[in-house]
Amino acid sequence: MKKFLLILIVGLFMVPFCFAQEPSAPAKTAPAPAAVPAPAAVPAPTMVISGKINSVTLGDVAKGIRPEIVLIDDSGKEVKMKVSSNAVINDKDGNKVSLDKLSSGQSVSVTYRTTKSGSKVAVLVKLTA
Repeated sequence: MKKFLLILIVGLFMVPFCFAQEPSAPAKTAPAPAAVPAPAAVPAPTMVISGKINSVTLGDVAKGIRPEIVLIDDSGKEVKMKVSSNAVINDKDGNKVSLDKLSSGQSVSVTYRTTKSGSKVAVLVKLTA
C-alpha cells in the first residue's frame, strides 16, 4: 500500500510536466489601426484694426467685469472688444505697458480674434503715436 501511494503521489506530481509545452512564438495578429488624433482646437484667425481709443474699461475679477477697449477705427466706426487676460500691450517704443496706461485719444493698432459668439477679443495692442 505504501508503494502504491508513493507511485500515485509521484505520478500526480509528474502529470503537469507531461502536458507542459515549449513556449511558442506569439501569434501574429493584424496591427492595430493607427490612432487618429482628435482634431486640435484651431484658434480663430487674427485680424488687425487701427484707430483711436475712445474708452478703456479696466477689469474687476471680483465683479466679473472683463477689461474692454472701445476704439474708433479709421473709417469712423466704433468697435468694442474685450481684452484677453494674456494680451500684450506695447507702447510706441515696443515696451510692455499695462492696460491702465492706455487713454482716450491714443492711436493704436489692435490684433484681435473673433469668438464663436461674434465678440472680439484683443490679444495685442500697440500704441502707434
